[in-house]
Formats: sequence, C-alpha cells, structure tokens
Amino acid sequence: MKGMGIRGRKVWRVFCFFFFLFSTFIFAQEPPPSQTAGGIAQQEKQIKEEKRLQERIKEETGQTQEVFPEKVSPKDVGRKILIKRIVVEGVTLIPEAEIQKITSQFEGKSLSLRDMQKVADLITDEYRKKNYLTSRAYIPPQTIKKATLLIRVIEGRLGEIKIKGNRYFKTRLIKKKLGIEKGGYFDYSALQKSLVYINEHPDRFAKAMLVPGKEPGTTDIIIEVKDRLPIHIGSEYDNFGSRYIEKDRGSLVFEHNNFLGFDDKLYFKVQESEAAHLMLKQLRYSFPINPTLEVGGYFLRSRMKLGREFKDVEARGKATIAGLFLSKGLIDERDFDLSFNLGFDYKHIRNYLLGVESSRDEVRVLKTGVDIDFTDSWGRNIFTLELDTGIPRMWGALTAKDPVSSRVGAGGKFLKWTGNYFRLQQGPFSSSVLWKNSFQLSGYSLVSSEQFQIGGPATVRGYPPAEYSGDRGYYTSLELSLPPYFLPETTKLPLSRDINLYDSLRIVVFYDWATVRLNRILAGEKNRTLKSYGFGLRFNPTDKFSCRSEIGYPLGSPEPSNNDPYQVWVEVKWKY
Repeated sequence: MKGMGIRGRKVWRVFCFFFFLFSTFIFAQEPPPSQTAGGIAQQEKQIKEEKRLQERIKEETGQTQEVFPEKVSPKDVGRKILIKRIVVEGVTLIPEAEIQKITSQFEGKSLSLRDMQKVADLITDEYRKKNYLTSRAYIPPQTIKKATLLIRVIEGRLGEIKIKGNRYFKTRLIKKKLGIEKGGYFDYSALQKSLVYINEHPDRFAKAMLVPGKEPGTTDIIIEVKDRLPIHIGSEYDNFGSRYIEKDRGSLVFEHNNFLGFDDKLYFKVQESEAAHLMLKQLRYSFPINPTLEVGGYFLRSRMKLGREFKDVEARGKATIAGLFLSKGLIDERDFDLSFNLGFDYKHIRNYLLGVESSRDEVRVLKTGVDIDFTDSWGRNIFTLELDTGIPRMWGALTAKDPVSSRVGAGGKFLKWTGNYFRLQQGPFSSSVLWKNSFQLSGYSLVSSEQFQIGGPATVRGYPPAEYSGDRGYYTSLELSLPPYFLPETTKLPLSRDINLYDSLRIVVFYDWATVRLNRILAGEKNRTLKSYGFGLRFNPTDKFSCRSEIGYPLGSPEPSNNDPYQVWVEVKWKY
C-alpha cells in the first residue's frame, strides 16, 4: 500500500469495513447445526426410530389352536398287582435316563390300573414339556408276567399340512415359512416360532389347528390364513417440522409388502412442508433370505430452505443418504429374541448461504449393533445398541477433522455409541406405563447429521423440534396410558357396529427429560438440559387409521426458542 494514494487508502478502508460488516452479518445469521440439511435429516431419523420402537413394543405375537390327545383316567377297579419292572418301548426323542427316573418311582410296588395309567401320563407329560405335544404313552392290552409292566409310546409324526384361506400369498411361500415337513416328528415350539414369523407380516395372520391324521400316530396341521391385498397407498399429516421450514408437513406413501412374491417389502414416501420449505423422498427395500436373515437398502434425498430470520441469507441445503443393512437372528425363543445388525451409510450433504456453499458433510459410516427383545410376567422390553464408525477419506469423505464440515473441529472420523431401552409395563384397570430411554456417547466433535437432538415430538415435547443438539446425550420419558373410564366399555364408535370406542381411545400423561453435551463448546453454545410434562389423546380405531394429539409444557429454564408457553403436536395417518 506504499504506492497507494490517500484516496486509494480510503477506498481500501471502506472496502475492508464493509467486508468485515458483511462477514459478521453472515456469521451471525448462520443456522444452528440442528437446522442444517444434515440436522433436519437427523430429526427425521430420530422421529422415525422412536415411532418404530413404540409401535413394535405394542405388537402381538402369533397364536395357535391345537387339539391335544385326551388323557385316559380309568376308574380304580380291580386288585393291585406287584410290579417289579416297567418296560417302555418306542422312545427315541427322550433320553433313557429321564424315562427311568419316572418309572423307578413305581417299580417294586403294588399298582392298580389307575397307578399304571399315571406312569404313562407322566411319560406323556415329559414329551409335552419338550414340545412334542402329539406324542403319548399308553398301556397296551397285556397279561402281567414276571411282574413286568409294558408301556408303549407313540411318537407323533406330521401328517398332511394344509393351507386354507390365503388369497394374496402363495401356498408355497407359507409352507416354506412353516419350516416343517410331512413325516417328521411334531415339535410344537417349532410350529409356534414359524407362526410368529408368518404373523410378523402386516397383511397376513395365520393360526394352526391340529387334527388327527389319517394314519395312526400322525397329526395333520391346518393353517388358516386371513390375508389382504399387500399393496397400500397412504397419506400422512403432522406438524413436526421446525418453524424455519414451517411446521405443517404432508406425505404420500406407497407400500408393497409382497413386491416380488417372497415377502419382500418396498416402501416409498414423498414429504413436503408448507410453502415447499422441505421436500423429502425416501425409498426402502428389504428381502428376507430366510426366517433369521434379512437384507435390504434405502435411499433418501431432501432439500430445504429456511425462513424467518434465515430468509435474508438464503439459507438452504440438500442431502442424499443411501445405505445397506443386514439383520441376522441369533436367538429366537418365545420370550427372548437376540439379533445382530450390520449396516453402511453414505451421506452427501451440502449447505448454502447466499448461494455460496457454507459447509459440506461427506460421511461414510459403518454400523454394527445388537437388538434384544424379551418379555417377563408384567411387560415387554426392547433394547438396542449400535456402534457407528466414521471412515475418513472413503470415496470422497471428509478428512478426520475437516474445515469444510458443518461444525468446527468435526470431520469424517468418529466413533459413537447409540442405544434405546423401551419397556411397556401393564398396570391395573387396563392401564399401562411406557418407559422410553435413548442415549448417545462419543468422544468426538460430530457433524450435524450425527449429533443427538432433544426437543420435539420424539423427545422433550414441551420444546420445538431439535431445540438443541450435542455430541453426547440422554433422553428418558415416562408415559401413563389410560382407557376412557368415563365411557361404558361397550360403547361403539358412531356409525360403526364393530369398532369399540373404549378400546380405540387412550388418554396419555407424560414426563420428559433430556440432556445434551458438547465435546467442544463454541461461542454461543452451551450444554443443555430440558424437561417437560403434558397430556394427549391417541385414537386407533383400525390399523388403517390413527390419530395422535399431545400438548407439552416446558418445565424450568431455558425458555422455548419460539417463546410459546406450550407446544401442540398432531399426527394423522390414513392407509388404503
């Protein structure tokens, strides 16, 4: 600037002044991480996960109907006979030591006909304990010689397997899912597991009837199926959007739950907020390889533009997320399930201010986790745990700490643990308590799409969506659900003869608490804790229509960013 004149220096100073002013303005108007394209994608993910777990914990398992062989209880007539030895023929499914443990109690004693039948009944009970329900022991006609009693066992085998009532699912498909074959030994637990697997499908319900087979010692299985067309078109409305992209959101949904005829599922959703501030398209496909292994993939594309105080800086963004997943069942018992999950996410996210790219999140994530589902005498529990590993520089991903990321000090390298624990506890007078817990742990500064968010319909309902976010966080909620005691239990829904209003309507009262922590606190940021309480109504008359309305009130500080004394949440779903 030595050769610059006085006028030139003045022009330079004015330029620097306005450049500084402009830069300060842009910095001051930069959206918080939760309102970037990645943050909004994370909002949608947390809402979807909370819905999925809440719906899953209320699901019912499959049922069976069976006909058991009746026990024979003869009258205690005739004299008692000394029995020194009991011989049991035809046993192959139960260890000999277990049979001897039963018979030894009666050997060396004088037995009546009823006592002899009791020995046979105890052997039959042992088969039933091991789920061989059609196997039984009986006393054949005989003359007692050398004080030896003969008991024979018929180990029940499968006869015909008949499928009835199915219209939209092939008989071949249902038989394959049963996993049992004619001529094999009948294992009741295997049948139950197969029915649970079959009935997990939303458009199909099957129950089993056991009837005597044509051949001696066989049992026929009749599977009665009630199914419906597995193609659905639905519409959804909610006000779960933030005020920057307008709260009201509408969606159109297409589902095909038997796309190629293998119980594979195709799901497509288009969502738009008011004034097109948010546009989202989502596609998901899953294919069951066998009863314990499922694979699939998903694709999401969204674009958003922020309003209100971010309108003048033209804050907008776009996100493309694609992923693959695999789920493998490891333990499948009646009251305990354990599965292993593996997945990979490809995230391509851009944010802009005044038409200029302000941040870029290129993230590649390897996901591994477990899923535990178990029940006890009072309720059901679901626990999930997942480890997400960010892989830097993979296919154009961010470096370990990248200056172009949506948060200072964040990048493509990270580790984070996420988990959920939901418990549904049955209470007296048709009440229930749902306890929801979610957490995230990480020692890294995370980009906006990987942060834990609190506030909104999926966490603390007394605050706007994604009010705060952090690298670590914990959320817990207690929700009491009650039937409408003020209505008679037989009250029907108006204009309907079959729908019970008492069973369809639930009153909920809730308390929410959540906290987030940042590993690197920047200017204007704080660790935050939010609390709220509220009440609401749930109306679910059929599986094709549901409505949810809740009001949440904040407790203590901080004040909600929209300054509203309460938040109202509404969600309505139709399926055709």
